[in-house]
Amino acid sequence: MTDVPALTEPRSMFVYRLVVEYPEGSDAPGWEPEGWEPEWFTLDETAPFRWPRVRSYFSLSGATARARLFARYGANVTIERSAPVDWSEPNPVARIEAIGDAS
Repeated sequence: MTDVPALTEPRSMFVYRLVVEYPEGSDAPGWEPEGWEPEWFTLDETAPFRWPRVRSYFSLSGATARARLFARYGANVTIERSAPVDWSEPNPVARIEAIGDAS
């Protein structure tokens, strides 16, 4: 087995978000994108179209995949990247546990 050298400096981590511009009229009841069909796992063929949720992503590839889905439904999407996430605070896991501590 080959030894893998340790990283001397941590890699920068970014968070990606989507800024979505929806097509005109897409908030009207009954609106569906052109060519949209209910997903194969939908048992109710009358299920209305719903836009996918907009979330934050820890990878550019994940954000890009979701952006392409929005674009396929007619939306314009911009992917924004955060400044590098700073994990320099000592022991951040302990802090998270302390926030949830109900004592």
